[in-house]
Amino acid sequence: MSHESQEMDLMTKDDDFAKEADGVQKFMNTKEERAFVRKLNWKVLPTIFLIIFIQFCDKSALSVAAVLGIMEDANLSGTQFSWLGSIFYLGYLICQIPNNYLLQRLPIARYLGSVLLLWGIVMTLTSLCQSFAQLAGCRLLLGFFEGVTYPCVYILLNTLYRRSEQSMCWGFIGLSTSIGTVLGVVVAYGLAHMDGVADMRAWRWGYIVFGIATILIGVLTFFFLVDDTHHRLLRLTEIELEIVKERVQDNCVVRNRTIRSKQILEAIQEPRLYLISFANLLNSIENGGLVTFSTLFVQGLGFSAVC
Repeated sequence: MSHESQEMDLMTKDDDFAKEADGVQKFMNTKEERAFVRKLNWKVLPTIFLIIFIQFCDKSALSVAAVLGIMEDANLSGTQFSWLGSIFYLGYLICQIPNNYLLQRLPIARYLGSVLLLWGIVMTLTSLCQSFAQLAGCRLLLGFFEGVTYPCVYILLNTLYRRSEQSMCWGFIGLSTSIGTVLGVVVAYGLAHMDGVADMRAWRWGYIVFGIATILIGVLTFFFLVDDTHHRLLRLTEIELEIVKERVQDNCVVRNRTIRSKQILEAIQEPRLYLISFANLLNSIENGGLVTFSTLFVQGLGFSAVC
């Protein structure tokens, strides 16, 4: 090949690359993309909101049960109750090993929906527990199933949204936990008035109500959670398909179906991984104790379960 031919070939490749690079930014912050993001928000965020909301309610159910009769019915000591709070996070930790494997191989909506269904069943069956051992087993399983939630949400947001949009999504998720706190207190107040209904204590009704709600959200997640930019529920137009292609190129985030040792080594060498882990550790130490023991703290100040 002559020098002139090689030069022409290089110029052609450079032009193609330039066109592709220009195309990456074609729809950024345009009216069309904003309309697509609104559609994505309505299809994705409400379901994620419900999942995080019910997870927070289920996680705090033990705290509510503490002042609604569980200590007396299961003959729990203070140490045993403390262990019930801790063993949940043991299940959470164990879950991460199979969870990271399954996340790469299963559709997120089907996987997370199925886990929510199992988690709701365990939550409901907790109402039948009569002893510390039974409650500990259920709490371990609850932690195992609930440990799936946040990794799934991380992957969803990283693959569906541009990096510049993800902070808004996480703010929305933070809002769901706050609303969960407020509504959880309202629900707990109502449950306190169900003590003795159908000859069951109020704490058992709490687990039944939250368990059934979790099962319903699991069914909703299984069938309607949008877990892919080409999901059928989005009903993408031709322009939106171009927008999706551009956003994927800009994000540079795709789901791998295999575990690569090179990527694990790269993550281990990332200093920010340890910084965010340490920050989460400090946050969990504070929140873990408050979530489990908050109602007992209030009761210790002289307030009754039903004021």
